[in-house]
Amino acid sequence: MATAPATPLQRITLLPAASISGRLTGKPAAGIAVVATSMADDMHNEYAEAVTDSAGRYRISQLQGGNYTVVLGLTHEQAATMTALAHTDVQVDKATNRDGIDFSLIDGCLITGKIADRLTRKGLPDVLVSVESPANPEISATSGSRQDVVTDAEGIYRVRVPAGPAHVYLMMSPPAPGYKYTGESYTGEVKEGAKKTINFALTRE
Repeated sequence: MATAPATPLQRITLLPAASISGRLTGKPAAGIAVVATSMADDMHNEYAEAVTDSAGRYRISQLQGGNYTVVLGLTHEQAATMTALAHTDVQVDKATNRDGIDFSLIDGCLITGKIADRLTRKGLPDVLVSVESPANPEISATSGSRQDVVTDAEGIYRVRVPAGPAHVYLMMSPPAPGYKYTGESYTGEVKEGAKKTINFALTRE
C-alpha cells in the first residue's frame, strides 16, 4: 500500500499583541462591557471587548496595532441608567498597552418614548430602537456604532445619551411583526440632564 506523502511543516510566527486598558468611574461599574473597534478597510472591522472587574477596571487584549474607537457595550437595562462619551482615534502601537482610556459614567439625557399602533395607540412590546450619539459615534463613512434598546410590555423604551447630536430610529424591517417599515427617525440635539420624548407610530401591513 502506498504511503501518503508527508505534509510539509510550515513556520508560524506569533506576534506580540497590543491592548487597551482603563477604568470606569462615577457610578457602580462592575460587569460593564467595553468594546474596541478598528476599521480594517471600508467593509470590515476588527472587534474586541472586555468586561470591567469589581473596581471598574478593564483590559482589552489580543489587539493588532492601529486606530480604535472605544465605547461601552451596555445592555438594554444598563443603557436606561447610564451613559459615557466614547473615545475616538485611540492609537495603539504593536505589542504595547495603551492605558488611561477611562470613562466617566453619567446620567446624560434620558431619551424615552412609546412605539404604538397608529390606529389603536396600543404600545408594541419588543421593538428594537437604535440610537447613535457621542456615546456611539460613526467609525467610518460606511460603519458606525449604536446603542440598541427594546420596548417593554407597554411599548416604552428608555436610553441615556451624552449631550450633543442624537439620531434615534427603528433598525429592523419590519420593526414589529405585521407592521410596515416606514423609515421614521429623529435627529437633533439633546442636553445634559434633560428628558427627550420621541414616539413612533407604526402602520399595519
